[in-house]
Amino acid sequence: MYSPDVALNNYFLFHQVTEFVGEGGAKGTKVVGAENLGDMAAKLKRPRRVMCLIKAGDAVDEFIAQLMGEKGWPEDPENPEKTVKRKLLEDGDIIIDGGNSEYQHTDRY
Repeated sequence: MYSPDVALNNYFLFHQVTEFVGEGGAKGTKVVGAENLGDMAAKLKRPRRVMCLIKAGDAVDEFIAQLMGEKGWPEDPENPEKTVKRKLLEDGDIIIDGGNSEYQHTDRY
């Protein structure tokens, strides 16, 4: 699980998950946290499956561009102005858009 909103990320991982499954996080599940997109990609087994649940439109395009190394992403959430550009996905990896994007956008990548 990753969110660029550090507070939301920490709240979900350390409060919501713990509230439902007890101390120590998501025991018995496959929910793990990530500090940034690079950390998230590194923790996923290949072929990677990335599900995004974000607002349709430019936000989806930006997220995919970050995953594909076309746009920089903040490596340090505390310093969002400093970004790195690195391709995080490979051929065979899957992006699942669980938001409300236009279905015709599927074939753009």
